[in-house]
Amino acid sequence: MMNHANLPMTETPSPCGIVTLTTDFGAGDWYAGALKGVLLSINPQCFPVDLTHAIAPQDVQAGSLYLAQACPCFPAGTVHVAVIDPGVGSSRRPILVVTGKHCFIGPDNGLFTGVMQAASSFACIELTNTAYFLESVSSTFHGRDIFAPAAAHITRGIAPLAMGRLIDDPVMLDIAVPAAGPDGSLTGTIVHIDHFGNLITDIAAGSIAGMAQGGIEISCSGTIIRKLCSSYAQACAGELVGILGSSGTLEISAINASARLALKARRGQTVTVRPHTGPSRAESP
Repeated sequence: MMNHANLPMTETPSPCGIVTLTTDFGAGDWYAGALKGVLLSINPQCFPVDLTHAIAPQDVQAGSLYLAQACPCFPAGTVHVAVIDPGVGSSRRPILVVTGKHCFIGPDNGLFTGVMQAASSFACIELTNTAYFLESVSSTFHGRDIFAPAAAHITRGIAPLAMGRLIDDPVMLDIAVPAAGPDGSLTGTIVHIDHFGNLITDIAAGSIAGMAQGGIEISCSGTIIRKLCSSYAQACAGELVGILGSSGTLEISAINASARLALKARRGQTVTVRPHTGPSRAESP
């Protein structure tokens, strides 16, 4: 259950000076560099850190996942700027999300769904105080003109509430959760495919731990996988296995190879896990 706008603002974290940047800008343009220039112009003592600029263009759902996975690794007081913003220049709001440890700044388009779902409490502020924007605001580059300046001012100790007004209706992505079947199965979704071709699902590792004790079947792309490992070293090269991954969810991996290529898998595809109760049989090709 989520707690909307109920974090007492007296509990906001003291800034540590770190500002992470998560965008879909890529590496070939000046856009990411411009964000750093603005940050350092306002606070030369802040520390910009690139989380990633390789989010696929306009892929808000991927941005939400990346933030939820990476940001908890940063120290308290970190400010996270995220710019995956297909609605830039429209009526969508610029917002600041404050949790017990971190601040998040970016567009109100669902980008912060993951961090809000993970937080025990949070507050949302619509950025309305133009004193903390650049003097001239472009209708196509709010990352440079609104989000980066606001983040830099927070690292200087400006109170979040000085930047705007509390809101209680942030945009949230409609994220499906794994569904339980009458046969004890769980059907989830591939939510990410990483650089190595591992298929990361939304099926929590804890939800299949008991199921795996008596044997397990993982169904994906018409292939049944019956081996569940806790590390890659427990299987042979090329073997398809389930892994209890570092994200705390089930992953499907091809050892020293790409499960994405082996299974012709894609993000959004379903994966079903069920207890194996029948006699052993060969895996599907």
